Amino acid sequence: MQKIESLERRLAELERGRRRGRAMAAAGAAAAVALLVVSFTRQDSTPAAQEEVVEGLPNDELILRDSEGRKRVWLGVLGSGECGLGLYDESETARAEFFVGTKGEARMLITDRLGTPRAFIGVAEDGLPLLRFANGKAQAVLEAGLMADGSTRLRVKDPGDGGSADLRVLEDGRPGLELTGDDGRTRVSLGVSSQGVPGLRLKGNDGRTVFERP
Repeated sequence: MQKIESLERRLAELERGRRRGRAMAAAGAAAAVALLVVSFTRQDSTPAAQEEVVEGLPNDELILRDSEGRKRVWLGVLGSGECGLGLYDESETARAEFFVGTKGEARMLITDRLGTPRAFIGVAEDGLPLLRFANGKAQAVLEAGLMADGSTRLRVKDPGDGGSADLRVLEDGRPGLELTGDDGRTRVSLGVSSQGVPGLRLKGNDGRTVFERP
């Protein structure tokens, strides 16, 4: 009789864990979406690694708890077919989440103690990687990635959709720097041509070139 009662308590605990795991999966996916939707300002330079998270309840899951009964590890397969792993701190806040999608993409999301997404790294189905850091409001402030055209780019941006600084090296090795105003227009362009000649272009508020060398 005691064994049966013990088994019933264990099954009830697992069922409660399953329900909480489902809530975590939905919340974790929503947090990942909130971070991923922060995009580059130019459509033609958005890396393919910037994929949306497909939300869905888990088909199957495993929850591991510490000696105090707190959830510390979640492992599951979502209804979309994605598989994931979530790691929790002592307050049961998701701190690290790993997901592998059904099209070959993979991503990792790391949060602070409040559960706010602060760092993201992902690799798209075509193999292009993306790294992003965010502030305490989950706003992207630094991004680095490989672009579809073969170039490498590092962007530092104003979290309030203001100006940004873009450092890029093209596939043929030509480096360049662009400074953009809060209106999204490039104000300063600095680069080196394939012949090794440096160039500088400055633009005014109206978008017209006010200085250019050579």
